[in-house]
Amino acid sequence: MKQLILLIITLFIISTNVINAQSPQQNLEKYWHYRERLREKFIVISQNVEEEGVNIPAGDIYYAENKKHVSWSDGNSIMSHYLSLLSTELYLLKNNGQDYSVTLKELYYAMLAMERLDLYSESHWRKFFCYN
Repeated sequence: MKQLILLIITLFIISTNVINAQSPQQNLEKYWHYRERLREKFIVISQNVEEEGVNIPAGDIYYAENKKHVSWSDGNSIMSHYLSLLSTELYLLKNNGQDYSVTLKELYYAMLAMERLDLYSESHWRKFFCYN
């Protein structure tokens, strides 16, 4: 009997509280805020795709001695997440009839950065494993 009364009270409390979730518009605004933050603080987008560290997201961000340290390494493990973000964004913008040229250019540069990472890593490691 106590369990039944507790269940009824719990259901009453839950039903009287209004559950307030975010609207799709609020989610969209939050997404674009974080997307702009990514572009401004955590990645360097450049047409010069051969330059080291460009068009890949920051690998490490940490604070030490009241200073922010950001490092871009060419062995970046979060590149797959960045490519997924760009491809999903491109798909959604294109299907909703919005301008996707910036995202397409950014995706193109990111794919060239992946090619650069692959090319340079192979030549770098080859000199350690090839003996004459």
